[in-house]
Amino acid sequence: MESLDRRSSRAHRTPRVTAAMVAARAGVSTATVSLVANGKTQGRVSDDNISRVRTAIAELGYVVDSIGSSLARGVSSIVILVTPDVSNPFFANVIAGVRESLGAEYQLLLSVTDAGESPQASDVQKLLALRPAGLLVGAPSAEFLEDLSAAGPLVLLDAPGLESYAPSVNLDVAQGARELARHLAASGHTRA
Repeated sequence: MESLDRRSSRAHRTPRVTAAMVAARAGVSTATVSLVANGKTQGRVSDDNISRVRTAIAELGYVVDSIGSSLARGVSSIVILVTPDVSNPFFANVIAGVRESLGAEYQLLLSVTDAGESPQASDVQKLLALRPAGLLVGAPSAEFLEDLSAAGPLVLLDAPGLESYAPSVNLDVAQGARELARHLAASGHTRA
């Protein structure tokens, strides 16, 4: 098996493809490359130039530098979900729901701790350097939230009693159990 050091050094030999390289290949300006790569061509870029830029992007394997874009905008398209245990099947449904809600404009980044371990505010603060568009925190403690002091949109998941810190989405297990009991009783079930 190839060592991580060897793979890492090989990866560093390939230069990152830039918008300037795409522009040179397509025979257009870097501004035109930016417009095409970001889907902002309507009324601004000819169909011929769009085609040439897309061909150059495909040939060179160009990817928009989202970090640079986020610096210019002050926020990225990343939403971070901090969860204590992704092995819990419940979180698969949470992740699917979050991804569906975010749509194609945002990317979901998971920050997962080891099973049974709570996330540390200092670890999450490092992720805030990515300038996320939002932060979702599953099952946080009050201490975690006080230490975090995150700026920007924050939503708590499964955090009963902590609604004063941020908007929260909480499970109502008691109501669900009552509805299940009513359903079973209405179906004729009388024993537990």
